[in-house]
Amino acid sequence: MVSRGASAGARSRAGATTIAQVDWALSSLTPRADAGTCRAIPELVARKLLALRREQPRRSIRTLIKALGRASDVLPGTLAPSTVRRLPVAHGLSKQPTQLPTREQQAFTAEHPGDLTMGDSMHGPR
Repeated sequence: MVSRGASAGARSRAGATTIAQVDWALSSLTPRADAGTCRAIPELVARKLLALRREQPRRSIRTLIKALGRASDVLPGTLAPSTVRRLPVAHGLSKQPTQLPTREQQAFTAEHPGDLTMGDSMHGPR
């Protein structure tokens, strides 16, 4: 059993802030030294992911993860798609097309009104 005097003293000590706590709190406000780097993916796996993306820029994230799994570089379920998605974006290898089409492509366009007609029919029993 704890006496009243001991619990009152414990409360007063718990409310006090030490210089070490203040220093720790201030140091946590500075930017991280490893900011902008991917800490969840090992460096070797990250290099392979980026090489696969450079090889075929249109590959999906799911396909990249499966390719690494087939190569026995990672265990299935180890890499989260959201984590893998951030890596190529951070390195400027996102899926955005690098070249725009030379002319605008539109389906079902005609130069003059009435040039394009469409119909719909059904053959056979209902």
